[in-house]
Amino acid sequence: MNRIELLKEKAKSTPIIDIIDRLTPGLKWRNKGVAKVTCCPFHQEKTPSFHVYQKEGKEFYKCQGCGASGDVISYVSNIKECSFVAALEIITGESVHDPNSPEYEITKKLKAQKKYPIEDGYFRVFDDIYFYYDYKDQLESCKIKYLIVDSEGSIIKKSFSQHLIKNNSIDFHSSLNKLPNTLYNLTQIVSKNKEGKTIFVVEGEKDCNTLIYKGLVATTPRESGEWTEEMVQVFAGADVVVIPDTGEAGSKRANIVIAAIEDIVKSLKVCYAPGLADLGDNKDITDWFEVGNTKQQLLEHIKFFCLDLKNKNELQQDYHGVYYLKTEKIDGEEIDVKKYITNFQVISAEHINNIDEGQPSYQLSLKNIFNEVIEVNIEHESFIEVSNFNKSLKHMNFDFKGNSTMLKTFRLWLNYFVTKRTISCSINGTREFNNEYLLVTEHGAMNSKGEINKTIKASNVLRPCDLPLVETINKYSLEELNKYLFSWNKYEIVNIQLGSAFAYAMVHHFINNGLKLHFSLVAGEAGSGKSTSIESVIMPLSGLSDEFYKKSCANSSFYTMTRNLGSTNLPVFYDEYKPSQWAGKLQYKANEISNILRSLYDRSAAERGNGHEIVQYNVFAPLFLIGEETFADEEGALFERSAISFLTREGKELPGARSSMEYLKNNKTLIMQLGKLLYMTSLGLTNEEFKQIYSEALTECNEFSSMLSSDRVYNSLVNIVTGFKLFNKACAAIGVAAVEIEIKQLAIFFKDHCQSGNERTLSEVEKFFAAIDEMYEGVPYSRVIGYNPNGHFYHLNLKQIYSDINNFDIKNVLGYDVITPTNLKKQLKAKGWLLFDGKSKPQRVIGEEKLLRGYSIKADELRKLNLGIFS
Repeated sequence: MNRIELLKEKAKSTPIIDIIDRLTPGLKWRNKGVAKVTCCPFHQEKTPSFHVYQKEGKEFYKCQGCGASGDVISYVSNIKECSFVAALEIITGESVHDPNSPEYEITKKLKAQKKYPIEDGYFRVFDDIYFYYDYKDQLESCKIKYLIVDSEGSIIKKSFSQHLIKNNSIDFHSSLNKLPNTLYNLTQIVSKNKEGKTIFVVEGEKDCNTLIYKGLVATTPRESGEWTEEMVQVFAGADVVVIPDTGEAGSKRANIVIAAIEDIVKSLKVCYAPGLADLGDNKDITDWFEVGNTKQQLLEHIKFFCLDLKNKNELQQDYHGVYYLKTEKIDGEEIDVKKYITNFQVISAEHINNIDEGQPSYQLSLKNIFNEVIEVNIEHESFIEVSNFNKSLKHMNFDFKGNSTMLKTFRLWLNYFVTKRTISCSINGTREFNNEYLLVTEHGAMNSKGEINKTIKASNVLRPCDLPLVETINKYSLEELNKYLFSWNKYEIVNIQLGSAFAYAMVHHFINNGLKLHFSLVAGEAGSGKSTSIESVIMPLSGLSDEFYKKSCANSSFYTMTRNLGSTNLPVFYDEYKPSQWAGKLQYKANEISNILRSLYDRSAAERGNGHEIVQYNVFAPLFLIGEETFADEEGALFERSAISFLTREGKELPGARSSMEYLKNNKTLIMQLGKLLYMTSLGLTNEEFKQIYSEALTECNEFSSMLSSDRVYNSLVNIVTGFKLFNKACAAIGVAAVEIEIKQLAIFFKDHCQSGNERTLSEVEKFFAAIDEMYEGVPYSRVIGYNPNGHFYHLNLKQIYSDINNFDIKNVLGYDVITPTNLKKQLKAKGWLLFDGKSKPQRVIGEEKLLRGYSIKADELRKLNLGIFS
């Protein structure tokens, strides 16, 4: 047993709590069953989740919050951000080198060095040293690792220097240029090869030490270039596994190793550790272990998923393509002949399993003999027939030349090149995997801690989401954001839009508990800021950084709308909702959208067609609809299914409103960071916790239920209050004060805009006529509202009526604005009530001698309103 192994055993026998208390003093421990629990040293938390426990006589730690785990050595490595060798020395207080050895003295002198200034504000600090020995086991040279730091001690980069060792001291003036290349850990790999142990070749001494700590035999060449014959002979008859770093440079260095030793080894595998590529370029096996992977995972992957390049019974590949070996007699001698089945080689493969469509596929990177590289996705069914497979390649210079049996063999062989296995989802948004909710996006799946799992992704994304790409908002930024987030328009408008967006982050909980979730209708007059509020506040909050993803109702068919609303449970945005302009031939569009809106609310399938040709489409995305405050045929039930925020130009001129919106427009990234925190909080909610906050919202809204006679309208209010419960829970998670809302004020707004007493919801047109009835005290003035019995219509002088409305100050008297003249005309026409407009010939009415110009409206429809002016 060498000294490193001795110190490792000594370190592992050291009580882990003693080391934790020494390195992170001040922690308070308590007993929890057989474990000891405290607050995690790796992240800030109020509720202790860091456990120290025993398993099979050994001590380990595990944080239930951030996932940090391991033994005493990994704890020191992570908390001190040092190598495992340095961790051994910290735990034991001893050097890994024998105190009587030159290695010990050399290391001791280097550690005693102070920061060395190299340029203005930057310093060089000793970090580690790696010793190299010759083939007679004599100390020959060393590689010193330095850290370049700034004046505050922050690491800027790493640097290395290499020197000869003469007379047991470093010769800092020496050069290794004339010294032949050699191997790190040379003595051990020579002895372990004789014992039949597998030798791992990695890129760098740090990775060697990582594998040595794991109980494996590892080496790396001192230089990445040419291998000497002596180096090659070390591997004679060995079982070798090469583990490259990620990226092109890592692959090139691996190919150098393979070319050098392939002919002399017994077996040779190249291991691309599963998930390592997801960590980025220039990542290594040490990084792979640091994110929680284990030695057992690595060994199982090598055993089952790494191709032995020396196995004659397997398909192999070279520059010319993929081949198998066939033994043939040539001139009486048996010779292995290469039989090529492709004119391309496989660079990498990704296995994709689409769980929504049940169709697995391979994403292949291929390179042909002309050095052309293609990326192609091939579904499993294309591996049945050669002709179908070649069609899937979609390139005339790439060709599979084998038969169908060999194609099936080729498909199985591809698994050796699979660097990642991805679960693909056609429906993105919040989804459940292994009893955990994740936000599935095209960038990967985010959990409640903000961690990204890149093995689960959304495909064919119609509704992107960039929340996983941003940082989570911090306390200071959220406190600053909250100064502007709730003051960019009228109180009710702001809180209905924000509360809806907050609630939509919990759409999975609403669906799972069978609760109805309203859609949001953002209406208002021209220039009132409808689009601005959506694009600058609501869209970033739900992970959309580009207004391009706001769709147009006018340009969308029934199919495209249902496809968009059925491919995600993230909020979807539709603009240009103008039913008043869809009269006549376009009336079907208004009816189809109404069908979709009812289905969204009821969580039922939207239907299209008739008789036996009816097709159903599942839709479940929360919806922001921007446009007019009306529905096809003035369907009252749709008003009640929505949370309407009606914007006016006056609203954006309120004190502080313009400056607040300007701040929000310039800080969309901050809003998106808040969105990330909201979704993280929502993903972390258990079903019981969701039921609790929903129940609290019900209780707080209960006193206003009598005011809201419609259950649907009351439900919308409860949903919005529940949304604010989530927002406040997210605030509390980072120490920000809760935001209180005036539920009564919102309830009054819902009453006025979504219902009228115990009657059905009034449309904006009906509200207009009710308002002028109030203004004229139920008395029809023939010069303003005249009746023509012959044509059976009422003739309205709208110019005079709107002049009277302004004089009457109807907004202050009744508490709401009436529809504008332009929108009134559009909606009267869309409803089929308008017989003649103001440009038609003058009409005769009872009580007036002169013919009057104005608008002629069907008397039967107006009398159904039961208003005095039409009696």
